[in-house]
Amino acid sequence: MRYTLSAISKKYAQAYLKEYQDSLTIQQVQEFKFIIQFFRNHYTFLSIVSVLAGRNPEFCSILDEFKKHFTLSTSIQKLMNVLVEHNRLAIFGQVLQDIYCLYMLNNDFLEVAITTAEPLEAEHRQKFEDFFKKLSGKKIISTAMIDEGLIAGIRMQSDLFLWEYSIKSRIAKISRKMFDEE
Repeated sequence: MRYTLSAISKKYAQAYLKEYQDSLTIQQVQEFKFIIQFFRNHYTFLSIVSVLAGRNPEFCSILDEFKKHFTLSTSIQKLMNVLVEHNRLAIFGQVLQDIYCLYMLNNDFLEVAITTAEPLEAEHRQKFEDFFKKLSGKKIISTAMIDEGLIAGIRMQSDLFLWEYSIKSRIAKISRKMFDEE
């Protein structure tokens, strides 16, 4: 996930982390991704609820349902309430994304997608995580993915790094070399 460009959302994220950083766990922060994805899939939700907030007291029931559905922590509910008070509920998704990114940065976590042609066994996955930890100097949180197009091999990718060793990458390298020699 990328850090947003909104200075306002960053300020809310920084204030939230200043208050709650020590009580947050990586599992709680990882759960933010579900909410962020919800906002990406339903990008008008916050805009509509924001408009309702100023005009109709029934919007509170919509927010209450939202809070129950995602079982939001007390601290995130407080953040939502502050955003409602400041008429900035529309940036809630951005604020969560910024909290997520700042938390990961502050705690030296790095998300890595490990892509293979075949499913990885837990033992092999751990070895690849250890390799990437050594490469990046960060704590690794990995997601395993299958891409049969790799033919044989592995690709490990984060927002900062890409490492690939596969037949597909070797074929591409040979092709580039052939075209460069012409």
